[in-house]
Amino acid sequence: MSCLETIADVYRQATQEPQVGLCYTTNLAWQLSGLSIPPRMLSMNYGCGSTVNPRDLTNSLAVLYVGVGGGMEPLQFACFSRRPGAVISVDVVSEMLDASRENMQTAEAQNDWFKSRFIDLRAGDALHPACGRQKRGRGRPKLSF
Repeated sequence: MSCLETIADVYRQATQEPQVGLCYTTNLAWQLSGLSIPPRMLSMNYGCGSTVNPRDLTNSLAVLYVGVGGGMEPLQFACFSRRPGAVISVDVVSEMLDASRENMQTAEAQNDWFKSRFIDLRAGDALHPACGRQKRGRGRPKLSF
């Protein structure tokens, strides 16, 4: 089994039983007005912290987020854009995408402003993000890992 296959397998297992601190850190969620993060989504926060500064999420930018995890970061980005398809989030682990979709349904029930269609969850990776070809400008996603 290759290193990438092993990593995918670890994350696949983490969808079945969330593992707080899996990626050596448990960063705090952004405290945004009107944002409620579902507990399961928060427990599946396997990232090392967002590389995006909230001040950069202006002017209706689209965001491409690689490594969806439980979906916390895409939900936070959607809090800024609040429009369909403004956040594209990709992952190589189909089970992680499925878990994130479930978490988005819970988030939609908890947040009156949020709609699951604000986030486009897709299979892909950093080298092949499956975001299609777009012209530079307002509609081109800002890349975040």
